[in-house]
Amino acid sequence: MNFAIGFTEVGVLGGITALYSYGLETGGSLAFILGWLITFSMTTIVSYSMAEICGAFPTAGSGSSFS
Repeated sequence: MNFAIGFTEVGVLGGITALYSYGLETGGSLAFILGWLITFSMTTIVSYSMAEICGAFPTAGSGSSFS
């Protein structure tokens, strides 16, 4: 859960800083708000999917899973 939240925050903030001037020139503040909400939602879905996949693999004591 902590990884998903951190990944979401970093992904959105990195995208905003890279395209800040372009967004203000072409779409204004509404484009930033909607873009942030859409990006936040999609990045959260990806983070939760990755966490679900990683949760299926044991971290210790599996022993003979690859033999």
